[in-house]
Amino acid sequence: MRHYYKCKKCEKTIRRYGKNKNLLCLSCRRILKIKICLYCDNEFYPKKTIRKYCSKSCASKHTLTGRNLTEKHKKELRLSAIKNIKNRCGQVSPNYNPSAIPIILQEAKKYNIKDLQHAENGGEKQVCGYFVDGYSPSRNVVIEYYESFHKNQVKRDERRKNEIIENLGCKFIEIKEWL
Repeated sequence: MRHYYKCKKCEKTIRRYGKNKNLLCLSCRRILKIKICLYCDNEFYPKKTIRKYCSKSCASKHTLTGRNLTEKHKKELRLSAIKNIKNRCGQVSPNYNPSAIPIILQEAKKYNIKDLQHAENGGEKQVCGYFVDGYSPSRNVVIEYYESFHKNQVKRDERRKNEIIENLGCKFIEIKEWL
C-alpha cells in the first residue's frame, strides 16, 4: 500500500510503503547520513561501521542463533535439516565416537540389555531429530555417552534428554567421561 507524504527537510513529495516510518527523502537521508533499520524501520546514525540495524538487539533478531525460537520451532528445524540431507544424499548417519561403543556395551551388560542398537549395530536411533548413542527397543532404554566437551553444554544436553524422555517415555542412562 502506497502512502504519499512530504519530506520533513526539503518538502518534496515522497512515497512510503507498508509500515516504514521514515519521513525523509533519499537525498536528505544521504546528506544527513541517516540509515533505516531493516528490522524496526527506525532511523539511526551509523557510527564508525556501516550497520544495517539500529542496535545489537535488532541485529540479533535476524540471526538464527539470536532469535527467540520455541522448542517446537527448533525441533522442526532439526527434522527438516535431516529430511533435506536424506533427500540429497540418501542415508543419514551422524559421526560417532568409536571408543565409546565398548563403554556403552559394558553399561548395557550391567542392566542385562542384549538388543542394544548403536552406531555399529543397526545405526543410531533417531528421536525428535536427535541421534541417541544406544537404544534398546525391548527394554525402552536410552544410553548416552557424554565426552568431555559436553561439560560446556550441560543445559542443552538436559533439554535434549527431557525431550527424548518425553517422546519415548523411556529410561535414560547417562555415562559421563569426566567423572
